[in-house]
Amino acid sequence: MRLLIEYFLISAAILILFIPLFVFIIYRYFKQRKIRMVEAITSKNSIQLLEPIAIGNIKQWIEVLIDTRYDPLDCHRKGPTRLAA
Repeated sequence: MRLLIEYFLISAAILILFIPLFVFIIYRYFKQRKIRMVEAITSKNSIQLLEPIAIGNIKQWIEVLIDTRYDPLDCHRKGPTRLAA
């Protein structure tokens, strides 16, 4: 009987810990999916790139988003805001 109670308590503790974590992971997945859909450029002549580059041995990302191939280039730098000392 004591062993059964211990198994029950262990199972309850696992459920209490992992169900909220699982719900959070599912929520985050759908939230990020919604953001990706809103920010995505889906026109036929669009360009959407995310390229890694190294500036001063620091890995940085260049994001290129162009609605049409004939528009001016709009770049946003992703990565550290200052150089390492």
